[in-house]
Amino acid sequence: MQLEEVLAEKVRATYQRTTTRDIWDMYQYSTRPYNRDLVKRLAVIKFWNDESDYDPEKLLDKIRSMRIDFSEVEYLLKNKEHPREGEIKSRILIDYNYLRELDEDLIKILGDTRKHRESAFVKKTCEVLKLQGEHPDT
Repeated sequence: MQLEEVLAEKVRATYQRTTTRDIWDMYQYSTRPYNRDLVKRLAVIKFWNDESDYDPEKLLDKIRSMRIDFSEVEYLLKNKEHPREGEIKSRILIDYNYLRELDEDLIKILGDTRKHRESAFVKKTCEVLKLQGEHPDT
C-alpha cells in the first residue's frame, strides 16, 4: 500500500473516530513528502465507498478541539518524550489544510455519498488515478 493510500485511510479513520493514535499518526506523516492531491482524492473516494458524510472543516475542528492522551501512544514514544499538544495540533492543522481545497469533482462525489447515483463518475475518477500510476485500492 502506498503512503498516500495509508494517509487517505488515516484521514477517514480520524474523521470517524478521532483517537490519540490517529492524531499521532497524522502528526508523524506530516513531515514526509507525499502527493497531497492524491490523498485528498482518495480520502473523498473512501468516504463515498463507506457511504459516509465528510466535511474537511469538521475534521480540522475535531483535531483542534480534542484532548490528546499521550498515555495511549506511550509505547511509540522514545523515552516517553513528545512535543507539546499545541505543537502537534498546529502542525496537523497547517499541514492538512489542503484537505479543505475541494474542486468541483470532489464536491460532486461528496454530494453523492449516500445515494451513489454518480457511480460511473467515481469509477472514471478511480480509473484516471490508476492511469496516472497512482493506484487507489478503495
